Amino acid sequence: ALSLANNHAFDLRAEGMEQTPEILLKKKLVPLGAARAEDPLFRLETIERKNWRIGFLAVTSRRNAPDFEGAPRLPFITSKEFETELGPLIDAAQETHDAVFVVIHWGDEYADAPASYQQRYARRLIDRGAAGVIGHHPHVLQGIERYKHGVIAYSMGNFLFENTNEIPRLTGILRVRLAPGEGCIDELRFHPAYIKRYPTPHPVPAEKGMGKVVRRRVRDLSKELGKTVFEVEEEDLVLRGFDCPPVPIRPEPGAADTDTDTDGDTDGDTTAGE
Repeated sequence: ALSLANNHAFDLRAEGMEQTPEILLKKKLVPLGAARAEDPLFRLETIERKNWRIGFLAVTSRRNAPDFEGAPRLPFITSKEFETELGPLIDAAQETHDAVFVVIHWGDEYADAPASYQQRYARRLIDRGAAGVIGHHPHVLQGIERYKHGVIAYSMGNFLFENTNEIPRLTGILRVRLAPGEGCIDELRFHPAYIKRYPTPHPVPAEKGMGKVVRRRVRDLSKELGKTVFEVEEEDLVLRGFDCPPVPIRPEPGAADTDTDTDGDTDGDTTAGE
């Protein structure tokens, strides 16, 4: 999946925003965070894989231009929509999905730490039942917080964006393993990476000395967010021991309810990055 909910979504005006979701679908990528005029503005997209049913909500608190008439619309949020739109969607997904992740374009550019309002609203989303909140926009890595049963990555930094400064080139990939049958995070791994400039900007694994630089930044900034402490395993940062919330009761296959039973006996992975 790929989120389109960001402040550059209309850089190529309405035509670009209309064509991008179609191109992503042809590449077998699910576009998140762009709604047609006739669709609800805030919408949860579902991805099913190996008996897992994962919901994704993509929204933005930043935009460079208003929506174009007739073009896909951006799910733009203020403090009000966290409660009136996102909360009810997460509530409704609890009985039909194994996990829900919220992807948010927010924050201040090049800030090392999230603003207090970001931590407040991200925690509320976890309280409502989201398994994770994944942020981007600041162009730099920020800390990762373990909060109750979930995880909050306030900013994953750049991933394909070209920057000449060193800090914005530090990035990474989150790999989340879900606990079978419990609908919560079993393990989180952060794979350090950095952006190589040539021939075109692209991420590559950060190993040895560069890996240490990336890990140090994430570990130091994470300690300031709820005292989150990572283990180090080879090149990765690892979090385990999440507290699982109560498991929602889902109908059995063939029952009158049309919801799909999604319990499985294999681990489910979801990768998050910008």
